[in-house]
Amino acid sequence: MVAFASPEWIAALDTILQGVAADGPALRVRYRFLSEDGADRHHGYDLVFGHGVRAEPASHEVDTRPGGDGQTPVVTVVQPASVAREVAAGRVAAQQTLLDGTIEVSGPVTALLAWVDTLQAIDAQLGQLRAQTEWS
Repeated sequence: MVAFASPEWIAALDTILQGVAADGPALRVRYRFLSEDGADRHHGYDLVFGHGVRAEPASHEVDTRPGGDGQTPVVTVVQPASVAREVAAGRVAAQQTLLDGTIEVSGPVTALLAWVDTLQAIDAQLGQLRAQTEWS
């Protein structure tokens, strides 16, 4: 078992992503999880889209640069850690959390449209990782 969003979990996610066919415009999606007191936004990970998809651990520093390379658009998703676990576990639909205001999304959200099929393929591949994840 690996803890959700731990370095080991992110590495396992990255391995899964190697099996997902993806090619399109560069995009970085930053998933940041608020601590229970709402103060910490640094816990989380990034999904980096382009020629393939990869997962990277979140930086422990506040990174305001677009994409880390100065050019890649960044969509940032900020949510309570408890909500992130429920979405990643497949118990709550990400769309519902967006509609009810539980998550905050910023950046060029329309850039995600080019990656809808890839995001669905990623979700379909997560079953094995979900089964190996400790959600507490």
